[in-house]
Amino acid sequence: MFFMKKKVFLLIVFLLFIKSFSVNAQEDRFKAIMLYQFTKLVGWPNMQTENPNTDFIIGIYGDPKVFQLTQYYTKGKKAGASPIKVEYYTTVKDINRCQILYVAYSKTKYLPVIIQRVGQKSPTLITTSRQGALKYGSIANFIIYNELMKVELSTTNAQNRKLQISHQLQKAAIKVI
Repeated sequence: MFFMKKKVFLLIVFLLFIKSFSVNAQEDRFKAIMLYQFTKLVGWPNMQTENPNTDFIIGIYGDPKVFQLTQYYTKGKKAGASPIKVEYYTTVKDINRCQILYVAYSKTKYLPVIIQRVGQKSPTLITTSRQGALKYGSIANFIIYNELMKVELSTTNAQNRKLQISHQLQKAAIKVI
């Protein structure tokens, strides 16, 4: 009887682990797909006049899984006329000029330093996935709402960076401030 209870307990723990793993995998996939979709739903200044041979850079800071998935979903794709390149950053000092920067949950505590690094007014779409990150400079923030991954937006932060958020993206967002 004791061994049976132990097996049932281990089975339940295993199933909960698998469920949480699959939820995290779905969240990472959503983030990667949305990072690509942002290339279509956000306008950058001078995007039309830039050299089409210049890479459109999506930077990922601190989340290797989102980096891998974003590489997969953007392979061979373009943002306007520019080829998309995905870069991975392990430290704030590694962050270079990029059009989209995703900051992992565990790295959002460095948001003030990151904003200083990319420049207060640079046209970089800063994206995060931590509750309350919009008030610290994030423009698009991934959150869980009613057990679904959603995006909240700060049009004020976007305007400060001279980015144009499409009405389509604003309508799809769970919250726009």
